[in-house]
Amino acid sequence: MLNNKLAGLVLGILLFSPLAVMAKGAEFKFESFVIGVSGVDELATVVVSLHGVDLPLIVNGDTEIRSGGDEIDIEDLSIDDFVKVDAFFSAEGIVAEEISVLDERGEQFRLSGRLTGNTELDGNTFLELLGLEVRVDDSANITRRNVGSGNSVPASELVAGDEVNVRGLFENDELLATHIHVGSREQGGIELEGEVSDLTDGSFKLNLSSGGKLVVVFDENTEISGELADGILVELEGRFAENLSILAFELVVDEDGDGDADDDNRRKGRGRGNGNGNGNGNGNGNGNSDDNSDNDADSDDGESLVVSREAKLKADGTDVSGKAEVKYQEEGSELEQEVEVEIEDALADTDYSILVFFVGSDTGIDFGTLTTDEFGSAKAEFKTDADDDDEQDLTALLAEGSDVRDISVIQILLDGDLVVEGEL
Repeated sequence: MLNNKLAGLVLGILLFSPLAVMAKGAEFKFESFVIGVSGVDELATVVVSLHGVDLPLIVNGDTEIRSGGDEIDIEDLSIDDFVKVDAFFSAEGIVAEEISVLDERGEQFRLSGRLTGNTELDGNTFLELLGLEVRVDDSANITRRNVGSGNSVPASELVAGDEVNVRGLFENDELLATHIHVGSREQGGIELEGEVSDLTDGSFKLNLSSGGKLVVVFDENTEISGELADGILVELEGRFAENLSILAFELVVDEDGDGDADDDNRRKGRGRGNGNGNGNGNGNGNGNSDDNSDNDADSDDGESLVVSREAKLKADGTDVSGKAEVKYQEEGSELEQEVEVEIEDALADTDYSILVFFVGSDTGIDFGTLTTDEFGSAKAEFKTDADDDDEQDLTALLAEGSDVRDISVIQILLDGDLVVEGEL
């Protein structure tokens, strides 16, 4: 039975939505935990929890449910699965267009909760969690929210009271951890885009492509890229508030009016890219073409030419996507160089490896790791003249006698296995 918050949320959405013009098309995205599944494929409901609000999602014959790149049946969804949802509003309620399980499902167990103990014995760490004992050895991948890169957190530093997500295997009648993430996952974040109207100092109405309208609230904590005004397109990240409005974490304005806000103001801070240094960034993985492209940008004041090449990162059988871009500019006898790598729709809070191949070599160079955020996105930037905390030194990573013009292939790996790749 729907609780009062849920009923109010659905009613509020329907009241804001002119039902006659509702159309399919993912209008918002979010990540959350599954708390209920009922029905069969053609007429089913998946209930997720968004900041204390139980939200039912309509699942119909057009809904795609995926795990690890493969399509699965609704019966294969489990309570406590951490999922990414693409959804749209309809006269009947909120319809799930795609549900993707973000956790790896190959592990035999998954536990979430607060640690109650930590014991060292014979080179192993034994964690107490939910009344169970979990063994941690040197092979475990341990990350802590907003701190360091993969495997940078020693198991000995985990203490009672830490909130953890643990995945692992049954081995010799023991629970052996393979992945541990310290810090609670953020739930209920959603992504929306639409046109602004009725703008005030702290709110506006967001007019969706389907014809629906939602109230968006922003404050001094909201990151705003561009200038808000009535009639412009914005992309936002935020969450449902209890009063049925959307509390915006980030607003990105489409300043040039081409229908894409991200090309005007690139979002920052959603993932971490770690090579030989630590960097922060986000990955939206939107390439403009399946083909490689060379883009030349001439300057009016006589500066040298900037040349860039871009390739999409993709592979069959996976939802993960991304892009890689190399840029170079001759400044006298110096060559300024840059490499950017982005991925999205990957596993959340997970370390991926960047492997770069150069012309004439079958051996790739390790460019470090991409650590995805809770949205499964990440970005890494490498420059020969790195002068920003978000940028990493490219010079030490380049193959001897080579530069970015010699890069042929960039691959993204998970535990040594290819996830996506692109040819430049």
